[in-house]
Amino acid sequence: MLILSFDRVALVFLAVVLAVGSVPAQTAPPDQATTEPEGPAATGVFHGEVEVSVVTLYATVVDRKGKPVSGLKADDFAVFEGGEAREITLFEAIDRIGLELKSTVGQGDGEGEELPAPEAQPGGDSVVVVFDNTRLERRARRRVLKALEEIVEPLRKQGAEVMVGVMAPGFEVIQPFDRDSERIASAFEKVADTPTTGEALKAEKRGLKRDVYSGLATANAQTIQIMARSEGQRLEIRIDAFREVEMQRALEGLNRIESLVRSLASRGGRTSLIWVTEDMTFRPGIDIYRRFYNRFSTFLALDLPDFWGTERDLRLDFDRVIGTAHSAGVTVHVVDASERDTEAMDTDFGAQDPFTATASQSVGPSTRGYDFSEVNDAIEGAQYLGYGSGGGFFGNSRNFDVFVDAFVETTSTYYVIGFDRPGPTDGQAHSVKLEVKGSGLRVRHPAKILDRTPEQRLTDSVVSQLVWGEGMNTLGLNVRVDERQEAEDGTVLWPVHLEIPAVGLLVGDDSRAVVTVVLCVGASDGTIAQPQQFRLVLPVPEDDSLTVGTAQVTVRTRPEGDRVAVGIRDELSGATATELVALIPGS
Repeated sequence: MLILSFDRVALVFLAVVLAVGSVPAQTAPPDQATTEPEGPAATGVFHGEVEVSVVTLYATVVDRKGKPVSGLKADDFAVFEGGEAREITLFEAIDRIGLELKSTVGQGDGEGEELPAPEAQPGGDSVVVVFDNTRLERRARRRVLKALEEIVEPLRKQGAEVMVGVMAPGFEVIQPFDRDSERIASAFEKVADTPTTGEALKAEKRGLKRDVYSGLATANAQTIQIMARSEGQRLEIRIDAFREVEMQRALEGLNRIESLVRSLASRGGRTSLIWVTEDMTFRPGIDIYRRFYNRFSTFLALDLPDFWGTERDLRLDFDRVIGTAHSAGVTVHVVDASERDTEAMDTDFGAQDPFTATASQSVGPSTRGYDFSEVNDAIEGAQYLGYGSGGGFFGNSRNFDVFVDAFVETTSTYYVIGFDRPGPTDGQAHSVKLEVKGSGLRVRHPAKILDRTPEQRLTDSVVSQLVWGEGMNTLGLNVRVDERQEAEDGTVLWPVHLEIPAVGLLVGDDSRAVVTVVLCVGASDGTIAQPQQFRLVLPVPEDDSLTVGTAQVTVRTRPEGDRVAVGIRDELSGATATELVALIPGS
């Protein structure tokens, strides 16, 4: 992760006097400019917060066959928060299955005139499609792209905004959020031309699996225990080395997905993320080790597969991403593009020796030693992430049209359910349970809801500005970055200057404006530093509303830090603004 820190430097607010002719700027006394740590609001500043926070859930109801169920009413649901029943105060049933865009009839200039059909239905949701080129094979990716061509038109009819991007290894946006079906289809074609490093990873993995099988066959044929032991030790070293590579790739993928999910929190509405990847498991390399253990445990003292690699278990990292998805209101749908059905069908189960016949292992040229236990090992993390976030999972098959149909159905039919929580927002995650009446019906929804404070919403906007470049600057915030300074520890220091016009701020009875500032740094590899937050107090003279507050902070980053996003919030009016600035020209 990037390291982001602040050096507290003198904060000076400049009073600018505008008049006809050239008038020099006047500097306000330094003791009038202050900063305040996060905590209770400054005395004299009014907070007009309503003492009720509204919670909104997006829920999908499915029957025994997994088909979405429509036509339910508010009375069919019951909401519980922390075990206490809540009254449903907001309900909307969304059903866009089979939606057709039609022209409407209105008054217009002439009676009965037909108006043009809209490009898409209003109120659509957001869909993000991400291809993990660090883990995907080109042929597997091509099949998924072919199936996703069928998703473009239904999403257009739904009015959904679609974004397409790739991990390679940083995150690259191929097509920003758009409703135009032609541009989205063109983005999928561009993805097919992007390079992928997953080819090498998968080839190495297949080769290692085959060596595990053939290595024992060679040693066993010579009936020499010491040779089998030597061969096993060599393979164990290779498995450990491969595990480190796969674990690093998996961590990078999870970190980037978490950053993407985090950046989507400010979009509002229902947001779905489709992550096309391969072999996302809890314990990298466990599918290879399980085969290795089955064949070499007679010759070597090996840990049982259930206890191997526990120090490399990524379950907590998957939990972290799921928690972020719940907090951001994003459902993640994981597509494992591996060809395991092809591998199984192409396997030759003809036996050449008693050991192979007993273990039912393949010796054919296509997939030697194929073991069906690998299926669960290789997809358990992806399944956990998809279902745990309230989304879904698809894998172990080349029939990706099934996923497309299911995704369109589940995102076309859902329910928006809201309830009021007494008291102001607290910034904490709350456990929520939604029940539905009816035999055989199941409801999918986030189990944890983050009750966002205004500061947390500002942070969401800053992260969105950093990742997508989406934001508004209605308060006239100006951000300027000076030349970088090299630190002795190898990090880089960036002096960042903020200019905040007071003309857009509300001033309290004590003639002060209080502004919350959130600052976040992004790197060229797609990672995001931990956002930093502080508060500025700007004295605004009654006879001069054109005061401009300036502040300087020093941002410490690793060398790959290339951009900074800053957001401000007027604590009295609630107005916000964000701005994105490149640390490195051209980045």
